[in-house]
Amino acid sequence: PPRSTLFPYTTLFRSNRLHVCPMGVDYEALVEAKNAGEKRKAILQSFALPLETRDSTKACLIVYAGRLSPEKNLPLLSAVLASLIRNSGSVDYRLVVAGEGPSADELRTSLEANAAGRFVFLGQQKREQLIELYHAADVFLHPNPNEPYGLAPLEAMAAGLPLVAPASGGVLTYATRDNSWLAYGGAEPFADAIRMVMSDPVSRARKIENARATAAQLSWTKVTANYFRLYDEFHARFVSDFSRSVAVSNENMCCD
Repeated sequence: PPRSTLFPYTTLFRSNRLHVCPMGVDYEALVEAKNAGEKRKAILQSFALPLETRDSTKACLIVYAGRLSPEKNLPLLSAVLASLIRNSGSVDYRLVVAGEGPSADELRTSLEANAAGRFVFLGQQKREQLIELYHAADVFLHPNPNEPYGLAPLEAMAAGLPLVAPASGGVLTYATRDNSWLAYGGAEPFADAIRMVMSDPVSRARKIENARATAAQLSWTKVTANYFRLYDEFHARFVSDFSRSVAVSNENMCCD
């Protein structure tokens, strides 16, 4: 979780006895994907959409990747897509769902009622397929405001896929307004955030660059190095404390 949520343990932070080490991301593997173009082509064909823009309409592929379960706040996906369709402008918004879980049928029913023909379920994706999907899509939508950390959103950032996420929860460990599009509340703020991704190429390019830089700092190479650095500090502190206690003990023995 973000360090700000650990305020009950402030004393431990100040005493240097509590350290928060974030998870890492396989940054190097996520930077590029060889078959992203083919992946996008296949998804567009599944919607019977033209591969190129037509009548100034651009397809926007919105991705959700994760477990399909109640705690993920999945109804937001349907509500956001419905809002985007109602006020789509020149953009043709489509939702791509990657993952499986007990809420799959419920989500599918909701999408059929609110956005029939505007979504596709890909099921569980292999690692390589997921990376291709990140590079083939236009927006990553993360609906869960109570996510403990959120590895998939961080992976999307590493792949250069714009992240739209709640302004709460563990995603704030790495997501900021400088590298992602954060939203509060219900469907409309999230829909507006997605519209901003598509309508402001300058801001999009800047935030994508910042997002990749953030993800690079959380690569497993750097996160692992931080773990080892902490172990070295713990060991040095233990040796120092032990030596001090031995010296005090010996001094007391001499005094006796």
